[in-house]
Amino acid sequence: MTTVVVLLAVGFTVYSLWVRRITWSCQWEISATMTVAAMGLGMLLVCNAINPFMDATLYQVLHWRNIENLLGHVCMVFAAAGAVYVASSRVVRGTKRARILRIWVNIPAGLSVIAMVATFAAGQATQLPTLYTDNVWMLAYQNIVASAVIYLLAVAAKMLLIVRRDPRHNPTANIYLWACIAGICGFGYRASAITYFAPTPHTSLVAVGLIGLWVAGFAAAAAGSWQRKTRHLTVPPQPVRA
Repeated sequence: MTTVVVLLAVGFTVYSLWVRRITWSCQWEISATMTVAAMGLGMLLVCNAINPFMDATLYQVLHWRNIENLLGHVCMVFAAAGAVYVASSRVVRGTKRARILRIWVNIPAGLSVIAMVATFAAGQATQLPTLYTDNVWMLAYQNIVASAVIYLLAVAAKMLLIVRRDPRHNPTANIYLWACIAGICGFGYRASAITYFAPTPHTSLVAVGLIGLWVAGFAAAAAGSWQRKTRHLTVPPQPVRA
């Protein structure tokens, strides 16, 4: 069931990327597009159905395990940071925005990734069959991932509360906001379940479902936002030949 949820969420990201395919060269839209791409890639890398195949393939090449999980979690952190970039573009501009993002997003996200890699290496995760063990380093790793994403999504949600005051941006901001709340709940529930309880199919489904809502909601909002911006653009009428 979790695989179905993951594939649905990835499907939303693929659709969103297709709708926004020309935004890769647009300065003000590329952050949302990169965020959607990071979300989709992150979901795929940690998908239970695909993960064993990738793990076995990478182990044959590198003799390391769980690298795909590390890369997927890094993508999730980058996606959460990207959500702040998207929200901040409607709140503040110029050098003030750059300073805010550096202090509240870039530095915390960078330190979180460094801490993730450090605990991943200290726990010898490359030799473990799974990351979901009682290994203290792996528990620290899982909590760092969850804390980083929750913090970044909370910052994005705080900015979205300001954006939604503008009637022009209210509908899209509300979708982004509820998506971020779902992500916060999903990663919070996931960290709690891993730390205090033995992981079960039910706990995994709840966590993946909430995280999938974050990914799908954000991707849908990004696609809808771009469609509304380009709705007035029409193909000019062609002259009638005599």
